[in-house]
Amino acid sequence: YDSDGYRVTYNFKEEDAAIASRILKGSAINSTRLDPGYLRHILNPDYGALSNTGGMPFLEQMVIKFSGEGASLPSLGNEFATLKTVKINDNIVITTNKNIKLPPSKVLAASVNGTWSLTEEGKAAGYTLDKATGKLQRATAAADNPA
Repeated sequence: YDSDGYRVTYNFKEEDAAIASRILKGSAINSTRLDPGYLRHILNPDYGALSNTGGMPFLEQMVIKFSGEGASLPSLGNEFATLKTVKINDNIVITTNKNIKLPPSKVLAASVNGTWSLTEEGKAAGYTLDKATGKLQRATAAADNPA
């Protein structure tokens, strides 16, 4: 969620999404020495789009190379000889959904300039602030404190 409370989703760019789909639907994922569970995790756009920036073509080649199909794969080309760094925002699609928003916060206390105070929610729930420590305390009923 963003700072305004709206749901944010991440996805691969079109070309990386196509590669992820090929890896997940291909037969090499069933025989690769790379952990298929890990591959499924990082190829899920909600997780992998942020961490797999720019490496999808290489990942696809490694999945195939270390699978039962690896013998038929020619040697890697020079396109993988040098790591090319990319900016995350240039390599992912970020979508903010204005129809999905977190419900309003139900905080019990808030700090403004280092001074804590109870919110209306905190007061309504029966909390107090300890004057010495500033920590929240739930008020105890008189029946809980026999005289």
